[in-house]
Amino acid sequence: MARFNRINVGGNSDTVTLLAGTASLAGNIIAINDQNGVVFEGYQQGLGVDDEIPVGNSLQAGLLFSGYQYAIRVETAGDYAEGDALELGTAGQLVKGTDNVIAYAKETATLVAGDLLLVRIK
Repeated sequence: MARFNRINVGGNSDTVTLLAGTASLAGNIIAINDQNGVVFEGYQQGLGVDDEIPVGNSLQAGLLFSGYQYAIRVETAGDYAEGDALELGTAGQLVKGTDNVIAYAKETATLVAGDLLLVRIK
């Protein structure tokens, strides 16, 4: 069971609707034109936060803007501490890193790969 029941935990967000080019999981980061966005849960299709949105179905995503808070999936298992610097990994999920930081952890948690972590966008 997911630790969060929604991805957009910070309130307002600039949202776009598009067709899923690949199967997508809520909380993953995708490219939207020249920006990054986070896939929202597919509640409009009866899907929960842990349900995959199938190829060709519509999905909603929020553009990543500085200061916004989201629950985003982590690529690697481990201990995350509030303030940890995070960058985009290879699977559209976050990993700890300092080279291309896009977010900071907003909570302390021990997670398995694919879990949702509360973050603030840099």
